[in-house]
Amino acid sequence: MIDQQSRTSAGRRADRVGRLQRQQRFVAGGAALGLLRMALRALGLDESTTLLPGDHPDLLARVVLTGSIAPTPEDTWLMQAAPKRRTYRAPLADRPIRERLLQRLQHMAH
Repeated sequence: MIDQQSRTSAGRRADRVGRLQRQQRFVAGGAALGLLRMALRALGLDESTTLLPGDHPDLLARVVLTGSIAPTPEDTWLMQAAPKRRTYRAPLADRPIRERLLQRLQHMAH
């Protein structure tokens, strides 16, 4: 028979794992969105990105092509470097992203 303390401890572990998995999805989604926006610029396509509310686990943003632009040398360099990019998926910290940092990252994404 499992006692109440064991159930509570297991519940806390499950909550922690779920939180870390959501955090990983958020970071991975942001990286993918950044890569998409960079690739579009490097291809000479201008875009408008709108971050979507977090109530859908599979949708992060709406990206709409808005015209053409001249790619910058940095856009071209980043596009060439993209295939060499690597992802580290293990947790970087055993805590959620601080709200202030999250707000700064969201502001920078616009």
